[in-house]
Amino acid sequence: MQYRNAQYTKDGRIDCEIEHPVYGWVPFTADKNDSEQHGRDIFGQIVSDGNIAAYTPPSPPTIEEIRAQTRIPRAKFAIAATKAGFITEAEAEEWAAGAANPQWVSDAIEAAVAAGHIPQEERLEVRIAVRTQDTIGRNDRLIPILADSKGLTPEQVDTLFGIN
Repeated sequence: MQYRNAQYTKDGRIDCEIEHPVYGWVPFTADKNDSEQHGRDIFGQIVSDGNIAAYTPPSPPTIEEIRAQTRIPRAKFAIAATKAGFITEAEAEEWAAGAANPQWVSDAIEAAVAAGHIPQEERLEVRIAVRTQDTIGRNDRLIPILADSKGLTPEQVDTLFGIN
């Protein structure tokens, strides 16, 4: 069987591509303990040939990738904002329940509208979204506006989201 691009996996199997007679080159993972004989045979052939790249662990995610993927429940963000002194406990409870936005958030939205960062026609949509969304993402549209209103660095914002 023809194979190419053989590379060990973290657990000692071998990822490669094999040439299938109908489908052409297809991904395949060869395993010395495969339940199918052909899998064990391919593993043995690749090992015998010795043309196998070493396992390369994936690179750790960049801070930008971590920020893009981080979302926390609105209630958890409300607690973090309370601990940071940005909102009161009463505001946190109302926000977590979806009853009202904290003054800090409302003021930041109004300032963003006044500065042209949020179009006037989107003001209500943004206010309601902030009040009702179940999770808040580190890279959500309003986060830089909230950060600017308190003079927060990106690292301080990361702390609100539990990114260390």
